[in-house]
Amino acid sequence: MDGDDICLPDRLERQVAYLESHPDVGILGGDIQIITEDSERLTVRHYRCGRREIERTSFIRNPLAQPTVMMRRSVLDAIGVYDASFKKAEDYEFWLRALKRSVVVENLGKVVLLYRVPKVEARKRDLPNWKFGLKAKFRHFSWRHPFMSAAGIGLSIALMITPARLLDLLYRRDYRTPILF
Repeated sequence: MDGDDICLPDRLERQVAYLESHPDVGILGGDIQIITEDSERLTVRHYRCGRREIERTSFIRNPLAQPTVMMRRSVLDAIGVYDASFKKAEDYEFWLRALKRSVVVENLGKVVLLYRVPKVEARKRDLPNWKFGLKAKFRHFSWRHPFMSAAGIGLSIALMITPARLLDLLYRRDYRTPILF
């Protein structure tokens, strides 16, 4: 998590308890409360729960909020760490690689972190970020979900050519509306 994000007091306890009661889950994330630089609460971003739903939709949007992730050491031993060739979207590539290798990925379905966003969020998602995300989607294309994989690639290409001002508008709207990914 970033230095300006805020971990909820019971986050670790809740995530550890979940992992202890679900030994097959290798990677666990949670929902985030989006806040401004001034700590104004904007909205909650809910991430998909359910293994099949996460796998199916992972090519459309990142299935996990990276700062909320807790994972087992066995996952790192089995599939390695972040790929150093990914200068951006390294977490997304890792999640897609884990899913491709049948690691069970879940979300807690509860807010575990206050996630601070800058005033101009689209600047965080610059062209290199979109390119590395697209590279991850090509590398880990899912033949079990070819339609969703192809749709995710198309969406990435569309976002790469979208003007930054329009992306700013979309992200500002995104942060003020309840979201389910």
